[in-house]
Amino acid sequence: MTKLIKSNYLMVLLLIPFFKPVCFQYFTVLQGVEMLFVLWKVLAAAVCFLLLFSYIWINSRLPKLILPVLLFETAIAISTILNQGDMARALIDGVSIVAYIVLLTLGLKYNGRGMMFLLSRILGVLVIVNLISVLCYPQGLPADLYTNPENPLYFMVIDNGSALFLVFSIMVFAVHNLLSYGSLKVGGKILIMCALITAFLAGSATAVLSAALMVIALFFILVSDFSKRQNPIVLFVIYILVFLYLITMQDNIVSEFVLEKIFNRPANFTGRYYLWESAIQMIREHPWIGYGRSTQDYISAWGGYFSSHNYVLETLLQGGAAALAFFVLTVVYAVKKSLHTRHGRITACIVYGLIAILIAALMEAAVHSVYIFGCISLCGGSWYLEKEQEQRKRWNGKSS
Repeated sequence: MTKLIKSNYLMVLLLIPFFKPVCFQYFTVLQGVEMLFVLWKVLAAAVCFLLLFSYIWINSRLPKLILPVLLFETAIAISTILNQGDMARALIDGVSIVAYIVLLTLGLKYNGRGMMFLLSRILGVLVIVNLISVLCYPQGLPADLYTNPENPLYFMVIDNGSALFLVFSIMVFAVHNLLSYGSLKVGGKILIMCALITAFLAGSATAVLSAALMVIALFFILVSDFSKRQNPIVLFVIYILVFLYLITMQDNIVSEFVLEKIFNRPANFTGRYYLWESAIQMIREHPWIGYGRSTQDYISAWGGYFSSHNYVLETLLQGGAAALAFFVLTVVYAVKKSLHTRHGRITACIVYGLIAILIAALMEAAVHSVYIFGCISLCGGSWYLEKEQEQRKRWNGKSS
């Protein structure tokens, strides 16, 4: 099993299908490519589970981070069954995320530097291609099956979903450079700049804010002992307070000034207030088990159906309080494990990357996002990365 995980050729084949460009599904001529990626992901997930069973057979235990994720997806699946929802969708999303977590968890444990190298290369290519699509088609790709002109479609993401992709990419670029070189090299800086430029050109205020926060945190981590003087637990408490403030700040003068004058956005967060209020009302009716996965979004508004555009609310809609509790447990375990690394710079990049991506998730509803769970997996595996960096430093010291 260890030899397979240490094979970069196998790992790259397993990683790529989890980062499928969203644009494929909206072009008729690319439906064959879309189906190829789906089948590729199925095969990759099967291999991931074989690796997991091999790990359990050898070690007689399940990797700790995988258990709360399994419970999280199980809660949503049970809710889907009870509400007679779209069970196929629940199974596909659940199996995909668990397989992805397995891949990253075992990859970081047995081949941390190789895993970060591959993630950096894959995301580097995707960020550059996505930036080219933004530059060439600022109004969005001319996809014949895409019918929402309000949110332009780009290579990797729809504009308002670019925040999660870009923040995760910036964090991976930084961690790979620190792990392999001990500092941020020119190539890493160029890729981070490409991500930032994409955020500004895509026109998503969420992407601009979260990506900028990630870069600012990265700057302080690299040039000072910022990471050693900050307790991430305090920041997560602040995050909870910000979430509560956001969903209750209707008609707030300060908020209106920030949104309208600084970000040039409507004070109602482009309709999110209505979606949040509608979601809260639905959650009150089914607080414990939610509504399960559905063939369409939950909230009827403006002649269509929409998500809640908030990760916490969407999780409550899909799986109720049980699903949210297991997600919080997953984050708490990952962050608690990262604190054992004595606030190394790699760990700080990952933890602050997780905070930045969760801030972005306050405006988005991608409950089964590979970017969010990727951050959580790296957070839980940061100890292995710090250990590899220490070994590299000792080896370099002996060589000199």
